[in-house]
Amino acid sequence: MELERVSSVGLLVMGYNYLKSANILLNSGDKDSLFPRLFLYSHAIELGLKAFIFEKSGRLDITHNLVRLVNDAEKLGFITNDTFKSISETFQALNEDDYRVRYSKRGYMSYPNNQILFDETKGLYVSLASLISDPHKIIEREINVKNN
Repeated sequence: MELERVSSVGLLVMGYNYLKSANILLNSGDKDSLFPRLFLYSHAIELGLKAFIFEKSGRLDITHNLVRLVNDAEKLGFITNDTFKSISETFQALNEDDYRVRYSKRGYMSYPNNQILFDETKGLYVSLASLISDPHKIIEREINVKNN
């Protein structure tokens, strides 16, 4: 990936759009949207963490490993809670199981509670909006975290 074309603001805005899309599916009441919704939440978390890591270190690892991204973000000063870590670990386990949030498999699997998942992912973006430098106020215009 060409780092000169990447910005922490761009990653944050893109990730927030995944979060908004997941919330639209959640509020639609469509019972068949579980896997698309889980994928959108997982990707929103991934992009948010990558935005923070890129902001603080200038590096962007090509990984989808949420546990690794949480650990890297914490080393750079990001503060997480046990619920957020648990969600990241659950998604990581699902992704390691043949990308279960992308491709359905037979058998029972436990998934994070929808409301907790939304609240924790939105909390990530509320925190990140104040931690990422944005001289052009793009985050303020594109991510109105108070009203979404």
